[in-house]
Amino acid sequence: MITRNEQYIKSLVQEFIKLPNETEWLEFKENNQDPAIKTLPL
Repeated sequence: MITRNEQYIKSLVQEFIKLPNETEWLEFKENNQDPAIKTLPL
């Protein structure tokens, strides 16, 4: 397993946040542990 220091991870996340959209190698996800809580109106 490759381990990275905390500063590296933080800088990587900051670079991802700057991207305007998802790319072919980066897809934004959301952790939705309880999907019943977040339902979209029909």
